[in-house]
Amino acid sequence: MCYGTTVIYRAVTEKQTRASIKTAHHYGGEFFSKLAEAALLADPRNRSRILDAFPEIVSKYGPGSAFYNEYL
Repeated sequence: MCYGTTVIYRAVTEKQTRASIKTAHHYGGEFFSKLAEAALLADPRNRSRILDAFPEIVSKYGPGSAFYNEYL
């Protein structure tokens, strides 16, 4: 048997969280781009709700991903 492990990185600082959202806005498809746009415009409580509902924003576009970019 072969077992694979997947490491999911979490954005731990505010800078990493914002960079993950901006990266999703830039590289994501239409759906994730709009979600990221909403997260960028949201207050902290609603941004947290978006990230909790769609953890793929951080796991796919956050630290450790091929797309992650802190300079967007």
